[in-house]
Amino acid sequence: MTIATTAIRMHATVMESLRQGNLREAAVSDRVLVIGAGSLLVGDSGVGAHVAAALQRSEWPAHVEIVDGGDAGIRLLELLQSAPRVILVDAARDGLWPGSVSHYRAVQPEDFPIALGEHDLGLKALLTAAALLGDLPEVDVITVSVDELTPVASVLSREVAAALPSIERLVRQLVR
Repeated sequence: MTIATTAIRMHATVMESLRQGNLREAAVSDRVLVIGAGSLLVGDSGVGAHVAAALQRSEWPAHVEIVDGGDAGIRLLELLQSAPRVILVDAARDGLWPGSVSHYRAVQPEDFPIALGEHDLGLKALLTAAALLGDLPEVDVITVSVDELTPVASVLSREVAAALPSIERLVRQLVR
């Protein structure tokens, strides 16, 4: 299966779950939603989608749901509102060495990474809408530093790909 096919199927699964209201049942108080932002087709700036794909291949506790947020933006609002805790994984052009992993707790939409592409505008709108509705969950942000933006590429640079195992370890620590 190609990366493009995987991305399309994952995006379709998220959208179908939203339409049908088939969100995984879990105790509301401990449910954790992990959202990988970006597209599998935009190189390093889509690292969040690559992380989501990698995490979905592993076993997770029942209260953890891994979602490829793609560039769905505001359409993810219902899913975001259904979880008291969210871990957002995205790329950032923050001046650090490519592949550097950062983690912080976001308190308001302004705390989210500097926009890299169209998906970030959607995420900021999504988080602002949730905050305005009073439904902004507790949000941990994991960013991976990127250097060059590649408009069409299905693979990550060596430096960014090397960060994936440490991101998985960090997500596992955060969902305990």
